[in-house]
Amino acid sequence: MTAANQKSARELIADLCDGLLQPEDRVRLTGLLREDPLLQNEYLDQTMVDGLLRYELGVDRPTIPSQFVDSPRNNLMKLTLGTLVVALMVSVFLSGYWWFDQNRLIDMPIQLSDYSFERDLDISATPILSGWYGDEAKSVTGEEVNLAPHGNRMLQFVRSLHQPSNECELYQLIDLSAVSNTSRRASLFLEAKMVANARASGEKISYLIALELYTYSELPELDIDLAPNRLGKDVRVSSHTIAADSDPESWQEVKLVMPLPNDARYGIVKISARESGMGADDTFKEVFVDNVRIRMTNKEVF
Repeated sequence: MTAANQKSARELIADLCDGLLQPEDRVRLTGLLREDPLLQNEYLDQTMVDGLLRYELGVDRPTIPSQFVDSPRNNLMKLTLGTLVVALMVSVFLSGYWWFDQNRLIDMPIQLSDYSFERDLDISATPILSGWYGDEAKSVTGEEVNLAPHGNRMLQFVRSLHQPSNECELYQLIDLSAVSNTSRRASLFLEAKMVANARASGEKISYLIALELYTYSELPELDIDLAPNRLGKDVRVSSHTIAADSDPESWQEVKLVMPLPNDARYGIVKISARESGMGADDTFKEVFVDNVRIRMTNKEVF
């Protein structure tokens, strides 16, 4: 073959990838690669793409035929190339996975301390960073006509210690930092739910039972009046209130969903019972709550 009819370096690399490189062309390509650093980069690029295509299409043949002399230099080149091919394939695979699977269901529980009140932990009367705090309440085992729906124990509201006196409130700080400041392909939501029960207590007293969520970009300042700050510019609030049916055998579900702001790093969950009616006072021993759960999801439904 004359110089005018000689194949270009790109054609030689293509023949190499296809397993068609002739012995005389192999020698020539080896020399070209040794002398031209730019051609070495092009060689790596072309063979890498070829390897990815073969991998995706399921071609059962080595990406780089063993047509070069196994010198230490060539062995190093093969090792480097193999590493690059594997790394690129992994990167492409992961990128493709996230692109195709961006609508997958996300269901991540948010850790709550004693969410089902099985541990019978003391409830602090002043704000704390871990666990329930607020008005007076306790973990109880229940009676035959009023058994806990989850596990063996449940929460019984007892008495209001703070204003307003006609409402018994409990709070817990939650950590959202694990899901904050992350790139998101879709909106995320916080879902919260619990079950509540109230015994019949006379026609003049009725109970409203509420579940609330607050989110913050910074650790909120906890003070003696307990009530979370609703006025800060970084505060987001969602709540749901039901009227208790006063049936001791009926556990009612209370649930809510709220968008999770991108900058949310902390949250506060609030559970409460409020009396209404002429006979209202500061005691709430007829009201019970169990199984307070919070999760992060990308679906705006339960």
